[in-house]
Amino acid sequence: MFRERHRKNDFISPVFVHKLEKHDEIKSQVLALIKNDDGRISQTTDGKGTDIAKTDFYKTNSEVSEYKEYVTPFLVEHIQKIWYENKIFPNCLFSMGNMWYQQYKNNNFHTWHTHEKSHFTNVYFVQLPDNGTKFNPFGTQVLNLKGERIYFDEMEEGFIMTFPGYLLHRSPVNTTNQTKTIISWNMQIIEKSASISEGRFKKENKVIEAGQENKG
Repeated sequence: MFRERHRKNDFISPVFVHKLEKHDEIKSQVLALIKNDDGRISQTTDGKGTDIAKTDFYKTNSEVSEYKEYVTPFLVEHIQKIWYENKIFPNCLFSMGNMWYQQYKNNNFHTWHTHEKSHFTNVYFVQLPDNGTKFNPFGTQVLNLKGERIYFDEMEEGFIMTFPGYLLHRSPVNTTNQTKTIISWNMQIIEKSASISEGRFKKENKVIEAGQENKG
């Protein structure tokens, strides 16, 4: 579903929320690979209001990660489907940027922040605490351009949010004893004619056709 919250004369910031079709099929394997990953354990508050139980955010992109190799094809397929169905950027390419996971246990959180040098950012909810109702307050909270909260209370495991990297967003405090696990990645949109050597650019930047039906 495509969601936008705005009033007349406001700028519109697109936020896409879709279920990853193969989530139930891949969830256990993704979690197993993250469990075996040597990400930083018990990251303490970094002075900016962040407390995350485990993350590989600080590892370099050049380091091989099994979970990335496993999950990336499913995420690429997902983005292609969204772009095609919504007729977004039909003549453009999109580049998959840096990717990382974060795990939140009791009292962990990530304060308001943006993603620099990123047209869009994505959050895949691999695990979400279950509060027993359809309204789940543990997803990613987003602010619009006027600093007003955009609510996504009906978030579920397996959903992926895609939104502009300039929007302030946060992961609220996990008040449960259940683990929240997300995979996030940044994405750039590139006009085809902007690339001098399209073939080389695609190879070096993991570029995928945007706005075209996935045949793979």
